[in-house]
Amino acid sequence: MVLRRIVLALAAVLAIVAGTVAAVPASAATGAGSVAGHVMTSDGAPAVGVAIVLGTGHSDEPNHTYRVTTDASGDYDVSGVAPDAYAVVLPSDSPWVVDDHPSVSVPPGTAVTAPTLTVRRPAIVRGTAVSAIDGSPIAGLPVGSSSASLDGSGSSGGGAFTRTAADGSFALVGRPGTVRVYTGSSDWFSAQRTLTAGEGAEADTGTIALDPAGLVATGIYGRSGHPIENDWQSAVVDGCRVRNGYTATPCPAAVAYATVQSLQLAPGRHSIRYEVRNPVSSVVRHVSREVDVVQGRTTALGALVVRADPAQVAKVHASRYRRGHRVSVVVDAAAYVDGARPHLRTTFRVSGHAVAPVSVVWRKGVTGKTVLVATLPKRWSARRSLTVRAVVHGTHAYAGFTTRSQKLVRAR
Repeated sequence: MVLRRIVLALAAVLAIVAGTVAAVPASAATGAGSVAGHVMTSDGAPAVGVAIVLGTGHSDEPNHTYRVTTDASGDYDVSGVAPDAYAVVLPSDSPWVVDDHPSVSVPPGTAVTAPTLTVRRPAIVRGTAVSAIDGSPIAGLPVGSSSASLDGSGSSGGGAFTRTAADGSFALVGRPGTVRVYTGSSDWFSAQRTLTAGEGAEADTGTIALDPAGLVATGIYGRSGHPIENDWQSAVVDGCRVRNGYTATPCPAAVAYATVQSLQLAPGRHSIRYEVRNPVSSVVRHVSREVDVVQGRTTALGALVVRADPAQVAKVHASRYRRGHRVSVVVDAAAYVDGARPHLRTTFRVSGHAVAPVSVVWRKGVTGKTVLVATLPKRWSARRSLTVRAVVHGTHAYAGFTTRSQKLVRAR
């Protein structure tokens, strides 16, 4: 009888607990929150039926993206939102554009209100690209645009990209404002048009006539035989410096560009100096060429070897070591950039053998300058003398290395 009463009492307690858990809202149980917000048009009216996306930007967490549509008042409310930081954006298929994307942070189990989002009707910019030689349409030409805000603040964004159709025509759909349209490719000289495109309106660049360009193509390599990366390349064409697809100094009309290794130039003779800057030492090496460029053709220079320096020389300080003790190798920090070693790694060769140090640390030397102290295994101290070479490797763009050897003598 006593056991039966205990069982009945326990069942009653469990029922109460179950009811309590069932009464807890799902959002509190999971830690989810909610986001409410308002969307309006540029004239202040509620934006009805506009799709809104809350996204975290975590491509590996697609569940942290929520889509909702505004109601008759321009409001939206998203529940069950996982705790995170979100951007309030428009989906890619939206017929609207925005000047900026507000953000909102959702703490666990909290209801938050997002900043008001203002949407505008996009502007459409049309135009036609043709050849300046015979007026024929240019099909498949890349055309892009960027926009500045209508209030003249110059904020960027709202860009668009397309390619011309078979008849050379194009239509760019983007944010209204001062629209800058860019046309051109490695086969044609680039052209630019600037015009104002109002909200929901269309603007026309008219016909854009492009001159066909000649290309000068090459490959740039270091003396190690490895290619030099674009980040450390530049070229000076007829006194105009180009680097990474933009001009660092004003360029004559004869100079356009694609990349340093594929220069876009007007027909005629050009003087080109290809430069390579060592990211470690900032030393610039160059090789020059005189090139005759033919319209609509590619002039291939082949592989150019710019004898760029790899890392600087690693100086090993002379020192003595004792038998049965670990051997310390001291390397001068002048082999690095301000002792920071951002692009380098160091290995060691001892009497012709590659040796992995027991430890490598940076310390203040006796002169107060920073030095690299590498500790070698004790077994090397059995030798009467050691020839130690510190190998300071260059970056992956400057494969290879420079070294300096130093003879260490065992103390008696």
